[in-house]
Formats: sequence, C-alpha cells, structure tokens
Amino acid sequence: MGLGPLGRGGARRRTRRRWMAMSAMLSSKHKAEIEQATGKKLDDLSDEELEAEMKKWGITPPPPEPGEG
Repeated sequence: MGLGPLGRGGARRRTRRRWMAMSAMLSSKHKAEIEQATGKKLDDLSDEELEAEMKKWGITPPPPEPGEG
C-alpha cells in the first residue's frame, strides 16, 4: 500500500483544518462543557469525536472539505 500523493501527514493536515473550523464555531462555554463531558481536552479529540459532541449540543458542524472522508 503506497502513501499516495499527500505523503504520510497529508490526510492529518486536511483533517486538522476541519477540526480547527469546528473548534472555532464553539463558544468557550461549549468547549468547557464538551471537555467536561468527554473527560478529554478539546485538542485531544478527533474530528469524529468533536463532530459527535457538537451534534449532541445541537451545533451543526461544517461540511467536510472536498476530498475529505
């Protein structure tokens, strides 16, 4: 299995942009509540975990960028 055109960290970088976009949508109150509910710091949550938590709080996450997923 090859690494593809993005190399080793390409997919992670694209995912990180989406995580940052989702994180920017949250108020500091929501960030604290999510951290308390998950027992993890927001920085330690994956895209999928953060998206699931946002949906629990009724916040619609941004759609994935083209080429993601």
